[in-house]
Parts: sequence; structure tokens; C-alpha cells
Amino acid sequence: MPLDPQAQALLAAFAQAPAIDFDRLTVPAYRASLAAGGAFAPGDTIAAEEDWQIPASGRQLSARL
Repeated sequence: MPLDPQAQALLAAFAQAPAIDFDRLTVPAYRASLAAGGAFAPGDTIAAEEDWQIPASGRQLSARL
């Protein structure tokens, strides 16, 4: 089965991107790279989002849908 052209383009872009050194990546640097954008086109408009708390082994996990 052939790969969707958009998925193929995404994989090609990932292959050309430099590797991320997670041992040296800081939170502010990562947030700045996300804020700079440009790597992806804007996504679909979000109709709604909900914050959930999921009980797990005596604690709560936060999730956003």
C-alpha cells in the first residue's frame, strides 16, 4: 500500500531535520522552538477542549482532550 503523499512529505522533512540532543535541550529552548513554528502548517480549528483528571494508583493524571 503506498504511503499518503502528505505523510511521505512529513517523513522526508523529519529525515532532513537535525537530531535533537535531549541531554542538552532546555525547557525554554524547546518552548522557543515551538513558538517559532514554521515546521508545520496550521492544523484544523479546535471545536472544544476539555481538561480531565484520570485516577491512577493513588494520584491524578491530567489530560486535555
